[in-house]
Amino acid sequence: MDLRQVRYFLAVAQHLHFCRAARRLKISQPTLSQQIRALERRVGAELFIRDPKGLVLSPAGNAFIHKARLAVRQAEAAIQDALDAKNGVTGHLKIVCSPLAEYTLLKDVLRLMRQSCPALTVEVHFASSAAHPNSIADDAFSAYFMTCHSSLSEPALLCETLYYEGCVVMLPDTHPLARTRTLSLRQLAQETWIVTDLSESLMKDELLLSACQEAGFEPKLLRPTQWHSLFPLVASGAGISLVPEALQSIRRPELRFVPLADGLQIPVNIICRKDDASPHLLQFRQQVALAVAVR
Repeated sequence: MDLRQVRYFLAVAQHLHFCRAARRLKISQPTLSQQIRALERRVGAELFIRDPKGLVLSPAGNAFIHKARLAVRQAEAAIQDALDAKNGVTGHLKIVCSPLAEYTLLKDVLRLMRQSCPALTVEVHFASSAAHPNSIADDAFSAYFMTCHSSLSEPALLCETLYYEGCVVMLPDTHPLARTRTLSLRQLAQETWIVTDLSESLMKDELLLSACQEAGFEPKLLRPTQWHSLFPLVASGAGISLVPEALQSIRRPELRFVPLADGLQIPVNIICRKDDASPHLLQFRQQVALAVAVR
């Protein structure tokens, strides 16, 4: 069956007038009438009849119209699926995220991905910052999103800094400095610093150590094995931590967040393979850039 003829039939059925339908379709009325007659021959029944009130659907036309509409919708959907596949917006994309992703742009990126390419499934895995650059190089994942690392030794990988997160000090609510408007490193010289994946780049680039040394002290460090233990450790008074300011969205009454006056920042990056030309990854990176631009 000629799908074009089915579309012509639906236009005539909508307007119940050959002239108006022909104008909408931008074809001549004789051409439209000819195509409808050809469709009726293919179906084997008249689809329209004329009565004193004008053009109406015949019983065969009424029976035909529902699945005719469905056929056109399915055909249009098939065409869109093909175009999406050509442009790489169907299929499956696996990404891995460090803990920082949960509190920054991830939800915005996933929302934009659903809007721009709903047929593409994005599979998200959460893992520690130290675990997964090699999994990108080994092709297990397409991108390592929101890692705090700012440098890589793997030549096959590209690390792009998306933006910088300011640092805030996370303290227990009972801490004497918990209600200070801003804090300097010098005020925290006697504290134990709990370092997790959320602020690991500060240690790898020695930013925190250098800043503390300039403030006149060597920080006492505590490194828990699981980053989620940061919250109960700080709440218990075991130490304080420098964390990205996005963590302030957490509502835990036992914790306080105070801006740091010393200007330390945590780079938020995306890591992928330099030779990965996947259209899926391109779509993902475009939505990441959009989420960064509007944040």
